Amino acid sequence: GALLDVSDPPDGDAGDPAIDAQIIDYLRRGDSPRRDFAHPKFAVGQTVRIADIPAGEHTRLPGYLRSRCGTVTRIFEGDYGYFVHTGDGIGDPMPIYIVEFTPDELWGPRAEPGANTVYAELFEAYLQPVEEDQ
Repeated sequence: GALLDVSDPPDGDAGDPAIDAQIIDYLRRGDSPRRDFAHPKFAVGQTVRIADIPAGEHTRLPGYLRSRCGTVTRIFEGDYGYFVHTGDGIGDPMPIYIVEFTPDELWGPRAEPGANTVYAELFEAYLQPVEEDQ
């Protein structure tokens, strides 16, 4: 195969020091999924229903939480990138919530006595409002 001859580098721009510094900083710190928008649609203490995301789509939603109701116990500070099927795979940033589920809600009559409460960290895309009259 042919070898690249690097003894005579091509002429051209020597580069932009500001861009070089930005790339070096990126390589050192990485790319955090956190963004600074934070406009949560749900509040701590609010009851939410978990969406039933089609299994063929990218999701980080545990299947046993689909269509279940839980209570928001915490909202993480900032918004986080959510991966979706787009050209670059990065969707709109959104809040992440911790949602509490009781064993009875998850397992119904099959819940074991004294079973632990389940907490899940969920993207806002998975949460739906629950009407007050339900």
